[in-house]
Amino acid sequence: MLVVEIFKTIQGEGMLVGTVSVIIRLWGCNLKCKWCDEKISLKPGSGREISIDDLLKRIAIYGCKNVIITGGEPLIHSEIEKLTSSLKKDSYHITVETNATIKKNIICNLLSMSPKLRHSIPDKIKDPEKYNEKRINIDAIRFYIKNYEYQIKFVVGQDKDFDEINEILSKIGDYDKDRVLIMPLASSRNQLFKIQKKVMDMCIKRGIRYSSRLQLQIWGKGKEVK
Repeated sequence: MLVVEIFKTIQGEGMLVGTVSVIIRLWGCNLKCKWCDEKISLKPGSGREISIDDLLKRIAIYGCKNVIITGGEPLIHSEIEKLTSSLKKDSYHITVETNATIKKNIICNLLSMSPKLRHSIPDKIKDPEKYNEKRINIDAIRFYIKNYEYQIKFVVGQDKDFDEINEILSKIGDYDKDRVLIMPLASSRNQLFKIQKKVMDMCIKRGIRYSSRLQLQIWGKGKEVK
């Protein structure tokens, strides 16, 4: 698999925030979000080919049973099912972070979905209509809700973003409101501090769960624990 980095840190977002975890960041994504804060996952040559056996050996060194598989978009990788199955056999708690545009049968303890809103669409895209069609996959989201422990994270920058969120949730139909989380739109510590109170106030107004982004708050980005 093409791996960008492996490091031990804390989970900075979502329902397991604060949990010490090993992050496996895979290379590549099927979307090109305008505000992506992990562009290294798209940079040509930033991924190294590592076999699953070697990957498991490297993870074991950290002595941590919580593993987060992220990217980029990890579900584009053909060996993702084999990786998650191998991790489960070794009794790891597995979180898979995905934009939920791809439907796959994988093994994990938490399926963390982050559907991308309109503000993520790149300014320059060859076929905006086609891109917009693949950005939200309601069928895939419903599949994961039905078959997995899950959370749905939306990145919000302004009040009108909730109109699109409500539209998406309405199409999904059956979901647990307590598993829907709102995160502030930011890719740096300064941006986070400027917007987080505003987004938190939006969540209070609507009675919807807020999620911090500790990796930005503490380090500016994710960082390995030494």
